[in-house]
Amino acid sequence: MPIALKYLHVLVALGYVSGLVGRHIALELAARAGTMERVEALLTVSSPCEKYLVIPGSMAVLVFGIA
Repeated sequence: MPIALKYLHVLVALGYVSGLVGRHIALELAARAGTMERVEALLTVSSPCEKYLVIPGSMAVLVFGIA
């Protein structure tokens, strides 16, 4: 495996894990929120973590890990 692919795999994995952590923090805070406005705001924050880091990151980690 070329060294560049290993670095790409690690870089993508860091983005994937940061998306998981960000989503988890936002969802945990939303579960503890007292008002619906705050729940909505926190769920709005968790959506980009899911859409841009977790979903594509999981596939990219797999692809760069196999390559």
